[in-house]
Amino acid sequence: MLVSVITVKRAYEELEREGIIYRRQGLGTFVADRGGDRSRETQLNAAQELFRNAAREAAEAGLKPAEILELAKSHQRKIT
Repeated sequence: MLVSVITVKRAYEELEREGIIYRRQGLGTFVADRGGDRSRETQLNAAQELFRNAAREAAEAGLKPAEILELAKSHQRKIT
């Protein structure tokens, strides 16, 4: 698979903006000390947003809060 140089450049810029990596002129690009934590934080924020949207959709479909919670629990059991 080929990846555009522009795509790679943008990906590096985004990772640097998020504090996951840092660059040193003439030395290279490195993972920041807290880069893994920031990456996990980004993933957690995305998961929370997805869950909020799913819960809202479920409520709009007429599910009660207890039913939404049970739905979430049943899916959690499937992934562990």
